[in-house]
Amino acid sequence: ERRQELLNRRQRWNQIEQAARLEFRTTPDNVQPAQDTLRALRALTQRLESRVETLSRPELLQTASEDVATSIQDLKGEVFALCDYLTSQEASSSITQASAENQRVERVLQEAEFMQADLERQLEDVETDLARCEDLLAGNPRLGTPQEVSPGHGCLNHAHAEHLRHPESGEGSADLELQLRTLSSRATDLQLQRRASQAMIDDIEKRIDRTRQPTGSAALEELDRIHALIAETQEEINATAERIASLRRTEEQLTTLLESLRAQPDAAVLDLASGYLSRLTDGEYGTLSQDADNTGIMVTNHALRQQTTVRQLSRGIRHLLALSLRLALIQSRAHDHGRAPLILDDVFISADKDAAQATVDLLLEISESGQQIVFLTSQADVSQVFEERDVPIRLLDEPELEETPIPIPVPVARISTPEPEPVQPAPATNSTRWLFYLELDSSVEDLSGLTIAELQALRGSGIETIDQLLSISSESLSDIMMAAGYSIGPDRVRAWRGQAELSTLVPMLRRGDAEMIYASGIHTPLELSRMRPESIFEIVTRHQETTEGHRFLRSGLTIDRQQAINWSRWSQHSRTLEDARSSRSHFFGSTKPESERNTGTRQSGTNVTRRQPKPVLSDESAVAIKQRRKNRQKRLSKRTATVRTPARSESDQEEVRFYLSRSDDVEAAPSIGPKTAQRLSRVGIYTVDDLLTSEAGDVSDRLKNRRVNSNTVAQWQKQASLMCQVPGLRGHDSQILVACGIVEAAQLAAKRPTDLLTVVGPFAETSEGERILRGGRKPDLEEVTDWITWAQHSRPLRSAA
Repeated sequence: ERRQELLNRRQRWNQIEQAARLEFRTTPDNVQPAQDTLRALRALTQRLESRVETLSRPELLQTASEDVATSIQDLKGEVFALCDYLTSQEASSSITQASAENQRVERVLQEAEFMQADLERQLEDVETDLARCEDLLAGNPRLGTPQEVSPGHGCLNHAHAEHLRHPESGEGSADLELQLRTLSSRATDLQLQRRASQAMIDDIEKRIDRTRQPTGSAALEELDRIHALIAETQEEINATAERIASLRRTEEQLTTLLESLRAQPDAAVLDLASGYLSRLTDGEYGTLSQDADNTGIMVTNHALRQQTTVRQLSRGIRHLLALSLRLALIQSRAHDHGRAPLILDDVFISADKDAAQATVDLLLEISESGQQIVFLTSQADVSQVFEERDVPIRLLDEPELEETPIPIPVPVARISTPEPEPVQPAPATNSTRWLFYLELDSSVEDLSGLTIAELQALRGSGIETIDQLLSISSESLSDIMMAAGYSIGPDRVRAWRGQAELSTLVPMLRRGDAEMIYASGIHTPLELSRMRPESIFEIVTRHQETTEGHRFLRSGLTIDRQQAINWSRWSQHSRTLEDARSSRSHFFGSTKPESERNTGTRQSGTNVTRRQPKPVLSDESAVAIKQRRKNRQKRLSKRTATVRTPARSESDQEEVRFYLSRSDDVEAAPSIGPKTAQRLSRVGIYTVDDLLTSEAGDVSDRLKNRRVNSNTVAQWQKQASLMCQVPGLRGHDSQILVACGIVEAAQLAAKRPTDLLTVVGPFAETSEGERILRGGRKPDLEEVTDWITWAQHSRPLRSAA
């Protein structure tokens, strides 16, 4: 096949050679060289240019009219000569083309001869190879089929191998094209990578240049603020780490509890705990079981005939469930490992009286079987339940605690003292020295968080006072509102009732704080009184981190540990609804008619009652403050659709209280949190008075904290001093005033409201001002006017004990 292919190719080249020779013989012989033609054209062109230049001379143009005919004849002759020459050149051009074609034919003939020789040589090589193959076949008859002979054995000569690698064979050309495309693609990828690397290098160089730029433009105050912010962030990180560690310990305990539950054969612990829970809940709950993943406990609600998770239970039922599991575990452990003492600490936080009695009976029954139980409680009613069942009770010595002084009305500069005159005796009403922010005869408008629509719904349902709200059940009031066309559910009504009950029965508890406490899950004063301050702080803080609780942070309602301590302490002095109906806080005005409201009665040793007026603000100041507060309430109601009007009428006397005294814990002072108070206690500063009477430099040296210097301590002292002297002033108010250079009450009282606002307003817009306000409302003209008015009725610092 290879030989036949070569023969065919040689035949085709012979045909090409014959055709080329025939064409070469027919080519004309009178072909002039191209150089001669070019020289002739240049000579003719020069003659014409010379002729034109001669005819264009001015002296010739003047005599042109004389021999114009002669010139025209000469030009005609030149043009005719040019035309003849062009004709001859056209013929010469065709001859030149033929000459070029002749040269190409010669080259083709030469190539054909070369190819013919090459083909003949290859043909000879093939014939030689065929002869050698025939000799091999003849010498070895066992070879049935022709075998491929490698070039190393000499069967193919070098020319044949070169021919196989020639591009005309097809295989080498395709391989080269494939390699070329691969290399081109690789080169493109490398170019893209190079550009990306160069862009990255440029970006890094720019960042390095920015980093190397000097930071001298930053002010020292800004650096101090950044350091303080870093310190606060570090404290928050440490507190979070402690909380995470506590949660991990709790998780480990719960994991151990679950593992012990899984290890019990036949779910004996759950069966035993089911009986305990059913007994404690009077059969409402029981039948504990593991969920499908064996990671949680399901509780059966026999009343609803359905299973619920632990998270879906109320707080009181969860406490009873936890007690049932503890009792079941201690009982099951006794069979294998012997009995161990069981110590319980106030497990009646959310239990009612019936549940408490059932719990005590169960504990007594278990103790009769030989189980030692030590029950710790600080509640008198719980202790009474044990005492009724003849349980031995041991009283522990109470630590001596310094009570928080009761806020009193602000002493005022102007006191009207009319001449005493006898009046008719009036029935005396009981009063309490505690301040309650809600009374039963207060209007429902005083509830925190009411919208205009909700207030209209209450009034449309006939609810005008707190007493009327607490005297009707949530479901009944919701049905009445539904019938009146208001779509308000029982849960919202329960929130109003809970807030009203907390603020009415717990002294010193503000309405906004009562709303936040109820929303956090603490629903009754009894439940609040049975919780530790750290538990209250944790529950309220966790609620504020939720989506629902963020609204309290936005409105400025925050909580610290000292506030949780105060709530727990105040709840120990809660009153009942009967006490609220029979007595009133002496800080509130009486509910007598308007004509008798300005007369306070005091029973003396005789039957004569003398008029004893309260200290009041001046008429102009009181009227101005009332008007500003009314305008502020209107503006807030338009902005947030919330109605929070004062419970007292406009004729009530204006009373303002101090929010800090020298005997308070140092943690209550402005700018001092729990961590800082703990550090101050280590150097002997426990109260605000200790802070005010100490030297700033000495305190900073003893603290040994690089972020607290003498200037920082001096700022704390100025803020605390101003807050102790000026009534109604909050912690962030004093921080703003001291930061603006106002450190004395007399200095504040002498200010004009507009001048003070021009100083305080821009500061509130700064980063430091925003850090102090923490997202709260910025001071306006009305608020700074109140500051000045309160400062005019300040007290000396020595009287703030």
